[in-house]
Amino acid sequence: MKEICEALDKGGVDGLRQLLDTKPELATTPDRLGDLPLHVACSYRYETVEALHSLPVLTLLVERHPAALQTTNGHGMLPLHLSCWFAAEPQIRAIASWYPAGLAAADDNGYKPITFVIAKLVMEGRPWSDYESLLTFLLGMCPESLWNVDHQGVLALQSACFDNDGSDARPIPTGRQLLQLYCRLTCATGGLHKIIDVEQQRAPLQVAIASQTRMEVAQMIFEEDPTAIRLTDKDGRLPLHHIMTNQFQSRQLRMLKEKLTWLLQVDPSAVFHHDHYGKTPLHCLLENQSLVVNEQDEPEVATTSLLLPSANNNNNNNADFLYSPDSTALLKLLLTPRNATSQSDRNEWILFAVEAVLHANHRHERSAPGLVQGLLQHYPGAILHANHKGQTALQLLLGSQQASSSNNENNNNSNCCSLDTIFTLVNHNPTSVL
Repeated sequence: MKEICEALDKGGVDGLRQLLDTKPELATTPDRLGDLPLHVACSYRYETVEALHSLPVLTLLVERHPAALQTTNGHGMLPLHLSCWFAAEPQIRAIASWYPAGLAAADDNGYKPITFVIAKLVMEGRPWSDYESLLTFLLGMCPESLWNVDHQGVLALQSACFDNDGSDARPIPTGRQLLQLYCRLTCATGGLHKIIDVEQQRAPLQVAIASQTRMEVAQMIFEEDPTAIRLTDKDGRLPLHHIMTNQFQSRQLRMLKEKLTWLLQVDPSAVFHHDHYGKTPLHCLLENQSLVVNEQDEPEVATTSLLLPSANNNNNNNADFLYSPDSTALLKLLLTPRNATSQSDRNEWILFAVEAVLHANHRHERSAPGLVQGLLQHYPGAILHANHKGQTALQLLLGSQQASSSNNENNNNSNCCSLDTIFTLVNHNPTSVL
């Protein structure tokens, strides 16, 4: 880069052209950071050499080494990523026009070029009008880039909705303006119904719900187009299914509860919805392997503790985990009937949930009799509910107990909680053993 900068200082663009005529390899040789001259010209690493970052120089470097547009540096960044963060609008437009496919490319952090433009707009605190033309141009070329999810599981759109990434982030109008711009640009191709996750066939609201993006972003999408709440993906799943299948950690419990509460308010019927495999949202939650108790020891178990905040606390044993009063926090949200006009409506609302809990419990050798007992006290009819094979929860538990006992003849205490659960079921319906 030293020779390139010296040539520009002495002879401007013409001087650089003469240098590259003599030493064409300079345009194709990366530096120790993996940056080609085009990367450097887009990144403003040499601010004292203003001419290096001019559009004529970018044009010349691309002419001499077109493949540089598709080359990533040591951070997985294309020249387009760098220009969207450092360069002026004319340079960004030029780089994007020369390599439109770069707008869909993510760097090593999962950021696409549009993310850098949005972040710069928010950080600089400049008015929307200063960036509207550029964002219209970029989104017009690649509208789906607005729904990019980075490696932290956060949508690019979120950075346009708040003035920082902390919990005390202040909402700003840029996010809604950006969303409305997207809708205007894509109205002919489906708007917020347009599939932006081709693999899963998901629309924007489904992606926002399933990601680690704040609930306000999903609310904003819903307010813009309420009908998006009923869109299903390729598996027939609603947004409520997606939030149940996501990989959540204990620190994200609050966000999950907020999203769940909101979804049940705006679309209460979603709790009844079966996907193409016959699964309701609660079935998806019970099968979510990110919620497994002591996952390393028991990877096949579907938890009935339902997102206990202290799930990752090694000081808690499985029994404490399963008996915790916090363990059914999300289940209670799902079991709260809305618009139930009769007892039969109430029973219908929760019957599938009770069945799911009872039939998932048999897969854990330390099942939670307290949870089962509480459910049966409210919904005794669930004791007779059979699964698709015609088996009741008691039959499943007896079968798993017999198999477990034969494998653990020398361990008298290994299945005490399973026995407690069996006794709980028998006490609620003695005739079920006949």
